[in-house]
Amino acid sequence: MDKNFFSKIARTFTGLLLIIFGVNFFNNFLGIVFPEGDAASFMNALYETGYFIPMLAVSQIAIGLCLVANVFVPFALLMLIPISVNIILFNFFVAPVNLTLSIALLVSHIFLIYLYIGYYKHLFK
Repeated sequence: MDKNFFSKIARTFTGLLLIIFGVNFFNNFLGIVFPEGDAASFMNALYETGYFIPMLAVSQIAIGLCLVANVFVPFALLMLIPISVNIILFNFFVAPVNLTLSIALLVSHIFLIYLYIGYYKHLFK
């Protein structure tokens, strides 16, 4: 198996995950119930802003579509970095119920960045 095969799998997995959870923000078809305590307070504060959650959802959908369609992948991976980091930190420190899925997303994201590292070398000169 070559790198291209694994790249397609990682891109598709990451992209579909982002699209599904991005669309879920607008239509809770997954039936996700937010945890109580600090996680609920944090999520309520984000919802109260009125713009953050919809902006995050649209960003996730756009990035996911780019990854699935194999269009602007290096740019999409850069745009995904802060989202990926916040997802893993939120699930690690505040609500560890979805930690496995968060780790899978982060590993897939890091793998894709590694495969596309040639596009980023000039950023660190």
